[in-house]
Amino acid sequence: MREGLMHLISFKCKVDIKIILNPQMISSQIEFDKALQSLDILPFNNAVHITKMADTIISKKNGIPSVTNVLASKYTKQLYDLFAPRGIIIKIFDTCVKDLNVIEFEDREIPLKVHFKDAKAEWDFKLYTPEYGCRDNCPYQRICQSAVGNYTVLEFNNKFYKGIE
Repeated sequence: MREGLMHLISFKCKVDIKIILNPQMISSQIEFDKALQSLDILPFNNAVHITKMADTIISKKNGIPSVTNVLASKYTKQLYDLFAPRGIIIKIFDTCVKDLNVIEFEDREIPLKVHFKDAKAEWDFKLYTPEYGCRDNCPYQRICQSAVGNYTVLEFNNKFYKGIE
């Protein structure tokens, strides 16, 4: 994989990595530290995408549980602390941001729906935010990324702002 990423970078391609917090990766701090070490040597030159394991048809079929917001927030913070000082763009999708202690935030206009097109169909996806009890008293509910239904991403590049994933 490393060689493939190096090859892409040699052609001046923007290379992102996507980190999915999953039960195996966060089963202990030792396991997570091992994952951080392997991520630390990956060559990429643009952005890191942080998300958590969600309940999907495949995950349910394979008996893989989703990651809770409490755990996701803890490990999202550790990933943020690893990559933010390096000036790497961080995109947070479908994970809790409460442990980041976000201070600076800039609102960006988000369209009310997103248009998708693929080989089989075209369709519109209306943006919505599922209700979570933890959001009621959370100081970061305005920028909450704990629900995949809203299809937005919180991006950090010296300042946080919302965009479309």
